[in-house]
Amino acid sequence: MDELASYVQKSPANLVAGIMDGWQEKTGKLIAFEQVHADQCIRINYESLVLQPELVLAKLFDFP
Repeated sequence: MDELASYVQKSPANLVAGIMDGWQEKTGKLIAFEQVHADQCIRINYESLVLQPELVLAKLFDFP
């Protein structure tokens, strides 16, 4: 996966650490965006979507 190559190169002996670094950086950017643009964002997590799909999807589809 090209998007992870630079992170894995930083930790060539530990693939998981490289992937986690990439995840943390990208997630940090998403959270920072969400904080600045809270009125334009809706947070959905996998667990809620799987356990209560009707409720979560209704919330998503009703989102302005």
